[in-house]
Amino acid sequence: MRAQRLAMTALAIPAGLLITGCDPDCGNPARLDGNYDVWQNVADASEVNGENLSAYPYEDTVFNGASDWSVKWVPGDSSFQLAINDQPFTGASYKESETACNTFTLLFDGSYETEPGSVHALTWEGELTWYGDELSGNYTYTDTWTNDLTGTSGSINVPDGVFVGSLASD
Repeated sequence: MRAQRLAMTALAIPAGLLITGCDPDCGNPARLDGNYDVWQNVADASEVNGENLSAYPYEDTVFNGASDWSVKWVPGDSSFQLAINDQPFTGASYKESETACNTFTLLFDGSYETEPGSVHALTWEGELTWYGDELSGNYTYTDTWTNDLTGTSGSINVPDGVFVGSLASD
């Protein structure tokens, strides 16, 4: 069901590109608050670079595939409280576009654990557009990781990824 919803969202978003103008909620980032079913994938795998990519745990990362995002605006900090698959990231910065209020930059960094022993120090930055109950756009991702159990480590740089998110129907 989740995969079907995300697939339908991916088809519906291009039509929404025609209606990205400002709405009455512009200027209130709390309009984005909620739980999102997110699908992310690399736009061009040939552009991904880094060290020890063959050992990278692609299937468990925050930038590749399905994940659950919880987004909550923190007015006093002018930032978002963000959790991805229940792992928190505090201080996710938000900068609204000067020309289209539903388009914004979201930037966060922090530590993320994927599998036992595998820890990632990551930075994620996305240029996203909000469509009421959908988010879409592009992102960049960098990550330096270590896995103490396997003795492996490396880094990855994703210069262009595609992001699609739909408000979850809790």
